[in-house]
Amino acid sequence: MRIEKLAVMVSGGGTNLQAVLDACADGRIPAQVVCVISSKPGVFALERAQKVGVPTAVIKPRDYTNQQDHDAAVIETIERFGAQAVVLAGYMSILGPDLVHHFPIVNIHPALIPSL
Repeated sequence: MRIEKLAVMVSGGGTNLQAVLDACADGRIPAQVVCVISSKPGVFALERAQKVGVPTAVIKPRDYTNQQDHDAAVIETIERFGAQAVVLAGYMSILGPDLVHHFPIVNIHPALIPSL
C-alpha cells in the first residue's frame, strides 16, 4: 500500500510538524499532509498548518469520558480527511488500542511520554 495522505497529530508549537510539511513540499516525503489534529486549542502548530492551507481539528482527550470515545473521534476525523497514516509530531496524549490498530503510525517526537 502506497501512503500518499498523512494526518499529523500535535500538542504544541509544531516544529516537528513544520519539518514534515517542509519535507512533503520539497519531495523528501512523497506524501501530503491532509489534516493536523491537536490535543490542545491555541497551539502554534495549528497556525503553522493553517498558514499552508492544511485543515485542522482540535480533539481534547479530556472532553471524552473514556479512551474508546476519544479514539473514535480521532479515527472519524482522520478518515474524513482521507488520511492513510498518522504521524505523531509532538503529540503528548495517550492513544488507545482502537486508534493504534486502525492506522500505520510513526512517532517522530524526540522523547517518550513520561510514565503516569
